[in-house]
Amino acid sequence: MTKNSTIWGGVLILLGLLLLLNSLRINLFHFVLPLGLIVLGGWLVYRKTRAEEQPKHSAHYTYNSEQGIYTATVTSSEGTTRASATVHTTGPSSDQPRHTTEEAKVFGDKVKYSKFLGDMFITCENVNLQNVEISIFIGDLEINLAGGKLQPGLNRVIVSGFLGDCLVLIPKDMPVHVHCSGFIGDVELLGKRGSGFGNTLDSETPEYTAATSKLYVAVNNFIGDIRVFRV
Repeated sequence: MTKNSTIWGGVLILLGLLLLLNSLRINLFHFVLPLGLIVLGGWLVYRKTRAEEQPKHSAHYTYNSEQGIYTATVTSSEGTTRASATVHTTGPSSDQPRHTTEEAKVFGDKVKYSKFLGDMFITCENVNLQNVEISIFIGDLEINLAGGKLQPGLNRVIVSGFLGDCLVLIPKDMPVHVHCSGFIGDVELLGKRGSGFGNTLDSETPEYTAATSKLYVAVNNFIGDIRVFRV
């Protein structure tokens, strides 16, 4: 079962449970809130325990813009390769289906992407990055900033999500300051990591302060992992 199917299944189960409780005339607030807190607490304890049991490792990430292939190689503290994964992103691929790239809505100098349900795959090739807003309610989000056009001065990309994971790929030659805020989930930002509950991380590339054209990226997510890599 894919992650997208799991999310949809969870949404249907939740809606069915709420309708059932309503038909039985059960006070939803008194029943659902305590149950939700119990489930949330158990999930956080499980994730924390699992993270402590895993050996320390480092990861190396590369991105092939021509083939749209994103590769992550995880290496243990002893220097041995433990795992390697290749993900086909928004670019073309001979053996993988091509993702449909979201169409932007342009309002003057503002570029907006939005979706309520379902995954979003955004490629910023030739997109003006001066003022970009991206929002999604339920679903995974992947943003590839390669090929985006920086205007003189400060450019902004603001990302907000409610339920789902978020992946942002930033070109190595792009001067950026990234702010990530996640209520529930892991955050991995340019080598920094946070796990569990209420994570806020900031990171800035060395050339950001002196750059005449630079990018500020803010990623705010309620439930789900946030990953930001330079590729």
